[in-house]
Amino acid sequence: MVMIKRLDIRAVINKTQEYLPSETLALIEDAYEFASQVLEKERAESARVELEHAVKTAVIVAELQLDEYCIAAALLHELPQKCGVSLSEIKKRFGTETSKLVEGLVKLEKVSLPAAEEVKAKRPSIWSLRRKACAGCLWPSLRTSGWSLSSLPTGYTTCER
Repeated sequence: MVMIKRLDIRAVINKTQEYLPSETLALIEDAYEFASQVLEKERAESARVELEHAVKTAVIVAELQLDEYCIAAALLHELPQKCGVSLSEIKKRFGTETSKLVEGLVKLEKVSLPAAEEVKAKRPSIWSLRRKACAGCLWPSLRTSGWSLSSLPTGYTTCER
């Protein structure tokens, strides 16, 4: 098992205990365990770095006080592309809501970004696009977590659907 295991997930659990009911934490812990096992098996040499990334992403999602499905998706979002875990397996293990969020994150990863020189020249517009996409995809969960359009951080909007 990956050695960073309990130490890193504790930050996510501690943050979520502030606002989520305790019965929802099992989904988060299960997602962490699954990601940890898959990464160790499929990507043993980079498992620690990959798991750290997943946990850091989950901490950010927890700081936004999003629900357990968003946090589980943050922990699982690299598995389809990097480890070959199918979205149907994620759906079977973690439910439709989590699998849809992971699918959305996988699609966002496929968005091609311009070369580094272009990024420097157009940075505000690229980040604006990413904020719109992220907030738009997460809007259903943001809304159920008590957020309103006016409570999104500055610069974040929902995408048109």
